[in-house]
Amino acid sequence: MQFTLTTVKAFQIFHVLRQVSIIVVNIFLAKSVLGAEAIGGYEKLVFLAFMVSYFWVNGLSQGLLATYPKLSATEQPKLLFQVYLFFVAASLLIFIFLNLTESWIAGYLLGQQDLPYYGFFTFYLLFNFPTYLVENIHLLKEESKSIVAFGGFSFGLHLLAVLVPIYLGYDFKWSFICLILMAILKHIWLLLLISRVGERGTNFQQLRHLFIVAYPLVLYALLGGFAQVFDSWLVGWYYENDASQFAIFRYGARELPLALAVASAFSNAMLPRVAADISKALPAIKQKSRILLHLLFPLAIVLALASKWLYPLVFSAEFESSYLIFNVFLLVLISRLVFPHTILMALEENQFIFRVSVIELCLNIISSIFLLRYFGLAGIAMGTVIAYSFEKIAYIIFLNRKYRINLQQYTDIQWLSFYSIVLIAVFFLFTEF
Repeated sequence: MQFTLTTVKAFQIFHVLRQVSIIVVNIFLAKSVLGAEAIGGYEKLVFLAFMVSYFWVNGLSQGLLATYPKLSATEQPKLLFQVYLFFVAASLLIFIFLNLTESWIAGYLLGQQDLPYYGFFTFYLLFNFPTYLVENIHLLKEESKSIVAFGGFSFGLHLLAVLVPIYLGYDFKWSFICLILMAILKHIWLLLLISRVGERGTNFQQLRHLFIVAYPLVLYALLGGFAQVFDSWLVGWYYENDASQFAIFRYGARELPLALAVASAFSNAMLPRVAADISKALPAIKQKSRILLHLLFPLAIVLALASKWLYPLVFSAEFESSYLIFNVFLLVLISRLVFPHTILMALEENQFIFRVSVIELCLNIISSIFLLRYFGLAGIAMGTVIAYSFEKIAYIIFLNRKYRINLQQYTDIQWLSFYSIVLIAVFFLFTEF
């Protein structure tokens, strides 16, 4: 069978490369001369970057993917240019804010007396945040090869920037300097792309419509991201000034490797298609998501069986207890591979998405605090699984009641049920609390 590189496949490959680079960095950091304390400090900076960017980057990107296909060919280039300017302005404001509030962020937000290399890291963020537009613009222009090429370029540089200085025996600060250089190179790619597909000009009505579509998605992403922020903050608060516990949680608090990348990429790549023609998109979602079921669930089941032995082998003995948190997060896969939210975004039901996210966040906070008392760090992960499951169930019910779009139309229920039952059974049989 001949392989055809579609935009959906290319976008999935891109996000897989991103996830692989993160995993490889984590593995080699754990095996480097750096201890859990230093790695925990690095993870806190990565966590900070997530906190100040995830909501607006994802919300505006999804808004762009839903809005762009509905514009005329003359208006599309102007929108891309205006969105680029907004991303640059937002990055500059965040850079100023982070540098004015360093002591407050370190002490109250991250539970540390100081954060080494903080200044270097903020410069990296200044240049890097706008580059999240690159893959989305290539997706909208249906440039599959460019998506994959940028992924190889970006995440290959990421691996080299973080790991090479450490393994050459240099101080850790050189990794952060290399990250800054990497971000500048990625930004140059973005500038060349904007000069080719964008068009200077202002259309405030057009930009206003984008923000109307995107702001509920920004709020949704903010609340969804805040759930992860809260989980990590709760660890930092409960184990104050113990960065090793933070590192143990962060190394375990990750979904099935590649699952989040593949599922998110699939959802975003299908979004313009659903917006253009929902009747054709629903069967496509069902067919393509079935492939994801067959690909990801067997891997999750195998990892649930073997994670207890794999964690100290892949990382180090310091991170052995992370396997328990990881096994709990494997259960998120069940809700992750159902895609009602993609359909809702294309239908511009963003207000409903936001309302559900508010309830989801409250449920996550309450259940995480409660279960922390009984299950420790794994209890926080359980709260996340409960909240994510509630979110998808609410979306499924809403689509069925308002639009008569039932789960069977976009999900292979039989295979999903079978794999879910097996994964849950393996989890309870092979996870020791």
